[in-house]
Formats: sequence, C-alpha cells, structure tokens
Amino acid sequence: MEVRHHLGEVIVWRPEKGTGVIETENGLKVWANFSAIEMDGHKSLDVGQRVEVEYIDVQQDSYEHRATKIRVIG
Repeated sequence: MEVRHHLGEVIVWRPEKGTGVIETENGLKVWANFSAIEMDGHKSLDVGQRVEVEYIDVQQDSYEHRATKIRVIG
C-alpha cells in the first residue's frame, strides 16, 4: 500500500470523538484520527490548522483516504 503525503488544512474536527477531515492542497479529503497526530500530550486539532499529512488509500467511513501521520505546521 502506497503512503502519500501532502500539505493540507483541517476542515472538520470532532474533539469528542477525536476524528475529523483534512483537505489536501490538491483537494482530497482525508479522514483523520487523533492517534495519527504526532505531538506530545493531548492529541487534538483545530479547524483551520495547517498540517502535513501522510495517508493511504483505504476506505474509512465515507472517505477514500485515511491519515497515517499528521504533523501540525508552525
């Protein structure tokens, strides 16, 4: 399975579930889970945050891509 990476922006984040959606610069929507976030402490994202995301092409809910690593930029 090929891992791809792009820059993107968090467009949906549900803190109560620890899941959300990242839209990449080329318009793909990637399902995200808190477990893929690379940071110390409480792992959460905010809508509007810029991120670097690695993802695979795997169906997750209604999305065709799932994040495997997420790194907040800045």
